[in-house]
Amino acid sequence: MASELSGAEKLSGIPGSIGGAVMLNAGAFNTEIKDILAAVKLVDTDNQIKNVSRDRIVMQYRWTDISPDAIVLEASFNLQPGIRSEIEKIRMEILAFRRAKQPLSLPSAGSVFKRPPGDYAGRLIEEAGLKGRSIGGARVSPKHANFIVNTGGATSSDVCGLVDVVRREVLDATGILLEEEIRHLGRGE
Repeated sequence: MASELSGAEKLSGIPGSIGGAVMLNAGAFNTEIKDILAAVKLVDTDNQIKNVSRDRIVMQYRWTDISPDAIVLEASFNLQPGIRSEIEKIRMEILAFRRAKQPLSLPSAGSVFKRPPGDYAGRLIEEAGLKGRSIGGARVSPKHANFIVNTGGATSSDVCGLVDVVRREVLDATGILLEEEIRHLGRGE
């Protein structure tokens, strides 16, 4: 924030990388990557490096039309001049909110499921009685039910198994099929 540029401060604390944030149109607090993205440089499925402007990318809630097999190498953003103290105040409020509401003391991949229309995945998971449910070292966080945390030694099979259990039990309890926000590598998705 040394340049006093504004536009990304509400994205503070989102886990992951810029490439992942672009691929999934990450967002929080009514701001998404699509709101500030100018262009990306990526390696496409033909192993060609391409520069793609934002207006050539379809971006929706936690989705883009960038091939899941592409690799984002760089991203540029349209940020606006701002006042450092105001930018920092927003960042600190966001980070404090995250510390209070999210399980940041254990490793996780962030929010596991997309927000269903008109509701919250965490609320549905909690309603289904799944807070604290675990498989191996993977556990539905007791602090925020839309996080699966690694309590120690969780394998990808533990996490994937727990994701499947949560999706199935929420569907059985509420009739709502949760859609994953995260992407699994090597799982055929």
